[in-house]
Amino acid sequence: MPMSTSSRLYHCLRCQAQVVICRQCDHGQHYCPGECAKAARIQSLNRARQKYQSSRKGRFNNALRQQRFRERTKQNSKKETEQGSLQKPSNAVLIREPEEQISHFGSLKKSTLITCQHCGCPCEPFFRMAFVIVLSWSRHIFLRFYLNQKMENFLRGHVAAFERWQGIPRVLLYDNGIGAQGRAG
Repeated sequence: MPMSTSSRLYHCLRCQAQVVICRQCDHGQHYCPGECAKAARIQSLNRARQKYQSSRKGRFNNALRQQRFRERTKQNSKKETEQGSLQKPSNAVLIREPEEQISHFGSLKKSTLITCQHCGCPCEPFFRMAFVIVLSWSRHIFLRFYLNQKMENFLRGHVAAFERWQGIPRVLLYDNGIGAQGRAG
């Protein structure tokens, strides 16, 4: 059995599922593997395409492409006179395959063995969890890794950041309210 590697636990920005990723696969992903990553990539490509088509060069290239398309369709319409759809037999049955239930947290729920959701290799049960705080005006970053997301580590991170900066900001804004909330009970 291969040696387990260090891993990182993160929340998918799209579906908010917890995802485990090993050190070899970790390239700063923000989305869980599969549908969320594909959807985010498609959205990114659409934004880039819109930005390009709004530029002068993009508008001219789009106009040339549309002109070539109209010429092709004009030539093809002269060749084909009858267009019809394929006839399906009346007794045709659509077979639907059962959908697989995707568990974003993988084998962590099923057993004590934790595996990477990207490649499937076994990982250590200790995750690299980062405490990051950024000053809004100067953009100074403070980063510290902890083994869990307990409130004591959350507070330790704040104290260490304030000591490092030798001061306390007037206002603190949190982008992930789950970590900033205390647990009742």
